Amino acid sequence: MTVYIKIQYKNQSSTARLSSKPLIIGRSRSCDVKINDQEISSKHLSISTDNLGRVIAKDLGSTNGTFLNSNKINETTLHLDDSIRLGNHTIISLDQSQMDEEEKELLRRNEKSKVTFIDIDAPDKQRKAVDEATRQLKAARQRNQGLQESPRKDNNISKKKGPR
Repeated sequence: MTVYIKIQYKNQSSTARLSSKPLIIGRSRSCDVKINDQEISSKHLSISTDNLGRVIAKDLGSTNGTFLNSNKINETTLHLDDSIRLGNHTIISLDQSQMDEEEKELLRRNEKSKVTFIDIDAPDKQRKAVDEATRQLKAARQRNQGLQESPRKDNNISKKKGPR
């Protein structure tokens, strides 16, 4: 499967072919795709395909962040109709014009893969996210502990010996 991305910067547009070797996007001359935008880090983003045909986008520790559908990400799987924004002007998306229907189906986002983003930049949101995660962990531990203790309760039951 051959996957291309479409890169739009201001009023310019180009495409790039993806492979398992990461395509590096940034301001540096050493990048595979160089974008002259001060809001983009020298090595901002890598995009590649994995052995299952998924498209993986990974922020490379950029200063201003990478945004998938307006949500800040570190690493994500890119699907059809997703867009990645770098800086103020750069939009990256999958180039559907280069795909057949089977490839499009593989890259569609299904209900099970929907992602919920949590903005944890604000301290109160961080605290709420940690509290919720702690609550869920405690509940899971209690459920597991209850399952482990169940067989022990049977130890006090005397068994009748029947005729042999």
